[in-house]
Amino acid sequence: MARTARGAAFVRAITCGCRLGSAYYSADDPFAKRRGLDYKAFTIDHFFTKLFKLPYLMNTEVAKTEATARVKYIRTFLEHLREEIEHS
Repeated sequence: MARTARGAAFVRAITCGCRLGSAYYSADDPFAKRRGLDYKAFTIDHFFTKLFKLPYLMNTEVAKTEATARVKYIRTFLEHLREEIEHS
């Protein structure tokens, strides 16, 4: 699968959250350190409740490898986001 698909998968998740009326993240606790995850209310929570589990649900090595690469891509993005939020 092309590397660009990783970015497209990420954009799909954000778009779904927007369509459902979810906020990007909780302003009080963006990464759910002191609250339960709520993927319906916060788009970023969806990564933790579903997308990060996908590598373990894949049936082939190729699918596991790609899912793992996508999780790494999203985790890298979230780390950059965390830095921006903490320093803003």
